[in-house]
Amino acid sequence: MQCGFHLVEMKFIFLLVSLFPLASAILSDCEKEFLKNCRSCTLPKVPSDSCPLVGYNCEVDEEELGKFEVSNGKFGRDCDSIRCKEPGATLHVDGVPYESIACSENLWRFGKHYSLNTTTAACFKRCDNCRTTLEGPKTKRAEIIAPVVGTTCASAKCPDGYQLVGKPVIGQEHVAFGESVVSCFGDRLWDDGTGAKYTSVYCKLIEATK
Repeated sequence: MQCGFHLVEMKFIFLLVSLFPLASAILSDCEKEFLKNCRSCTLPKVPSDSCPLVGYNCEVDEEELGKFEVSNGKFGRDCDSIRCKEPGATLHVDGVPYESIACSENLWRFGKHYSLNTTTAACFKRCDNCRTTLEGPKTKRAEIIAPVVGTTCASAKCPDGYQLVGKPVIGQEHVAFGESVVSCFGDRLWDDGTGAKYTSVYCKLIEATK
């Protein structure tokens, strides 16, 4: 005998079992099999070519991309589902963002009516939302260069006569980059290419030397 349940139908079965514990004793073999098969998916693999085309940071290691959080509902009575564990990260399948994917028939399913399945997924953070500030009368907001296909993250630069300055995550002293361009890294932090991170950047007037 084949079992042909869908995730939507199983929500009713889980509700029945949660409201009436004795109901689990009268579940059919098919229903019991579904309950087992929607909690037995292995974690998806992180594909090597899953980077979204634009707006997400892909310059991170595989361990970061694979930080998944598995849940089976508030009361532990639902099918397994996966979201991204890190705050600000979005789950992607084949470069497309999804809120979550769900286990069904030993497969991770996603999309409309969970009609598609996958063995791979990855968590990416947006890198087009970093902050710029003003720090006094001789400053300007940095110009944000929006990401385009081929340059997945936003960057910042200053007009002629100004130098780019960053407010570091660690330490109080602001750091001047001169005429350099810095990139938005994710977590709303700027990166100067050396690994140092900055909460915001601004443009400071270059004073004429006497």
